[in-house]
Amino acid sequence: MNWKVEKIFVVAAILISAVLLLLASFKETPEQNYARRLEAFRTILPVEARGAFDSNERDKATRIIEDTLEVDAVFKEKYEALKNEECIGIFTPREVVDFFRDYFVNYKGKK
Repeated sequence: MNWKVEKIFVVAAILISAVLLLLASFKETPEQNYARRLEAFRTILPVEARGAFDSNERDKATRIIEDTLEVDAVFKEKYEALKNEECIGIFTPREVVDFFRDYFVNYKGKK
């Protein structure tokens, strides 16, 4: 190999390494992951349910979710899609509320 080809390989290796390091720096942290997923849940909730959830009024939040599921097809679609994303498709509304309170809100509070 001549000097020119070796230089090209070295420069290419350096550029590839730099790109890989740059990509690794954009990785989501566990805390960011929990916050993003919690916010996705909170965003789809009706305002009253969100307030109850934030106040840790689990029974009230559950009742509002159950009532809204019966009358709001758009909410039901978003709610079911979120449950499928989280792999909690068989959870009842109370179990969903508990899941997000116990594993997301409480986990974030311990950090």
